Amino acid sequence: MQAMWPLDIRESWITDARGRKIIMQGLNLAGTSKLPYRPDGSSYRPESLADPPGVSFVGRPFPLSEADDHYARIAEWGFKFLRFLISWEAIEHRGPGIYDREYLDYLEAVVARAADHGLGIWIDPHQDAWSRWTGGDGAPAWTLEIAGMQLEKIALTGSAVVHSLFESEGLLRDQIHRLARAREKSISLKASFERSGPEEAPSPPKTYPSMIWPTNYTRYACTTMFTLFFGGLVYAPSFRVEGGNIQNFLQSRYLEMLRTVAARLAPLPNVIGFGSMNEPHRGYIGWEDLDKPSTWPMKNGPTPTGLQGMAAASGSKQTVRNYRFTPFGPLATGYVQINESEQTLWKEGYGCPWRREGVWEFKGGKPVLLKPHYFSGFGHRDSREHPGAGVSFSRDFLKPFLKRCHGTLADTDRRILVFIEGIPTEPHPPWDPEADGERAVNGSHWYDAFTLITKRFAPRIAYDSVNRRPVFGKRRVQRSFERQIGHEIASAADRMGGIPSVIGEFGVPFDLKGNDAFESGDYSDHERALDSYYRAMDANLLGSFLWNYSPDNTFALGDRWNDEDLSVFCLEAGGGRAVEGFLRPYTLATLGTPLRMHFDRKARVFEFQAWLDGARLNGEKSTAEADTLVFIPRALYPKGFSVELQGGQGWSYDEDAQILSISVAGSSAGKLELRVEPKSG
Repeated sequence: MQAMWPLDIRESWITDARGRKIIMQGLNLAGTSKLPYRPDGSSYRPESLADPPGVSFVGRPFPLSEADDHYARIAEWGFKFLRFLISWEAIEHRGPGIYDREYLDYLEAVVARAADHGLGIWIDPHQDAWSRWTGGDGAPAWTLEIAGMQLEKIALTGSAVVHSLFESEGLLRDQIHRLARAREKSISLKASFERSGPEEAPSPPKTYPSMIWPTNYTRYACTTMFTLFFGGLVYAPSFRVEGGNIQNFLQSRYLEMLRTVAARLAPLPNVIGFGSMNEPHRGYIGWEDLDKPSTWPMKNGPTPTGLQGMAAASGSKQTVRNYRFTPFGPLATGYVQINESEQTLWKEGYGCPWRREGVWEFKGGKPVLLKPHYFSGFGHRDSREHPGAGVSFSRDFLKPFLKRCHGTLADTDRRILVFIEGIPTEPHPPWDPEADGERAVNGSHWYDAFTLITKRFAPRIAYDSVNRRPVFGKRRVQRSFERQIGHEIASAADRMGGIPSVIGEFGVPFDLKGNDAFESGDYSDHERALDSYYRAMDANLLGSFLWNYSPDNTFALGDRWNDEDLSVFCLEAGGGRAVEGFLRPYTLATLGTPLRMHFDRKARVFEFQAWLDGARLNGEKSTAEADTLVFIPRALYPKGFSVELQGGQGWSYDEDAQILSISVAGSSAGKLELRVEPKSG
C-alpha cells in the first residue's frame, strides 16, 4: 500500500495526498520516553535527578537495533500513525542552547526507520507537571535553577510530590541529602547505589498514592514555573534573565528547541506534523483567591492554598488540608503539615517572585496576603483587586504562545501539520485558521475518569467530565462517552474555526483490580473498556491515539513513570495486552465523506457508510492508490470474511497489508455502504 503522507486539511477533515478523508488510528510511543535511558530514569529511582546535565535519552523509545521489531508489531495491529514523544529535557538538558547532538542523530534515525513500516509520525513535545524535579517530566532542570530554586529542596518544602522521594519525612530528608551530596561531588547517584550493593538500590515506594502526580499542577514549583513561562511579563515584570523578562527567556529557549528538532525531522517524508506542548497548564493564572485551594479538580493528598504554598517554599511550616481523590471529586480527609523542617526552596540571592511583586509578605513571622486576587486579573496592570477581573488563560496567554509555536514550525516546513492543545476538560484556546495559522489540528485528550482513578472498569458506572456528575446504566454510560467526545469536538470546532480534531490520548490502566490480570492473563475487562472507548470514537468518526506503547513495560514497574501502567505492550506478557480491545476494522482513507462507522466486537461485524459526491480525484479515474481503504485484521477472521458492498464498483483484499480496497467510479454519486462479517463454518 502506498503511503498516505504528506497530509493536508480540507475544511474540517484531514486528507491524504489524493484527497481522501483520513481517520487516524494511532498509538502513543512511548510512555517511557519521558525518562532518561542512562542512567535509569524510572521515576521511582532518584539517581537520574542527581546529575541533570549527564543524562542521555538515546535509546528512547527503544534502541535502534530493536526498532524494526516494535514498528512491525505496531503496523500489524493496524496503527498507521504514531504520536512520538520527545521532551525539552532530552534535547537541552546540558544547559541553555546546548543541544544533545547524539540524541538528535538517534532521533532522526529512529523516526526515519518508521517509514519502512508505513508509519506516519506526529512529534509530541511532551510535558507533565513541568519537569521530573517537580513530579512530572518535560523541562530541563536548569529552567528551575534559573528561577532560583534549589532542586534538592523542591520535595522537602512541599513544593512538589516526587515519586522517588515520596516517603516519610525522615527518609525523604536522607534521600535528598544523598542527592545533594552527589550533585556537590559531581558524581552519579547511580554509582553510589552500585557501590552500596544491589540490596540497597531503591524500590518503588509502596505508599505512593495512585494518580497523585497531577496535584503538582497546584503545588508551588510547577505552578510558579508555568506562571513565569506563560505570564512572566504580566505577573513577574521585575524578574529578569539575561537582560529580558523570564517569560521571554523561557519561551525563546523552548521555541528554539522546537526549531532545532523540526529542522532535523521535518524533511523526513513520514513526519506529518509537530505538537506545540502536551497539556499546557495555567499555573496561578486565573486563581481567583490565593487564600483558598485551586479549583483544579485533581486534588489528592496535601493541598495548600496559594498563600500556604508560597509561604512553605520560603521556609514556613504550614498545616494544610488533605484530600483523597474519588471518581466523583475530591474528598477532604483532615489536615497535614508540609515543610516540617522549615527548609527554604531558594538559592542565595533569590526568593519567591510573588513576594517580590508584593502579592504577600511575612508579618510578625506569619505569611499575610496583600493581593489575594492578583492572578484573577492582569497583575500590576489591573487595579481591580477583586475576583472575576476577566482574565482568560486560553485566550490571553496560551493562544499567543501557540501562535509563536505555529509560526516557528511553519517557517521550518509549511508541509507539516501543527497539533495544538489546551488544558484537558477546559475551554479550548480560540483559533482562527486565516489569522492565526493554517494547517492546525486540535489534539485534545479524553479519558474515562472513573476507570482511570479507581482502576476498576464498571460498564454501568462512569463520570461525565462535561457535566461533572456520575452516570449509571450500561447504555447511558456508552452514550455518555459518545457525548463527552462529541462535545469536545463540537466545542473545538466552535472555538477554533472548524479545524480538524483528533483525540491525542486515551487509554485504560492495566493494573485494574489490584493487578489481577498479571497472574491470570485475563484481560477481558481491559478489552471491554477499550472496545467501549473505540465505539465512542467511531460514533464521532474521530481519529484517536491510544496511550501508550512502552517497550520496557513490566508487571512490577508498569510504564516506569509515577506508578502508571497503561502500555498495551508488556515484556512479561510476551507482547501485546488486551489486543482484542484495540485490534478492529476501521476505514482509514475515504473517497467522499464518511457518514457512519460501527464495529460489533462480539459478532465481528463491521459497517461503514460514506457519501460519494461524484468528484474525481485530480480528474483521474479511481485506481488502487486512490481507492477507499479499510483495515480488516486477519486475526479477527481466521475462516475468512464476506463483504456486502453497495455503491462501489468492486473490492479487493491485500492479505499481507490487511487492507480492503473499494474502487468507486469517478462520476459516482450517492451512498456507499459496506458490511463485513465472518464467514460461517
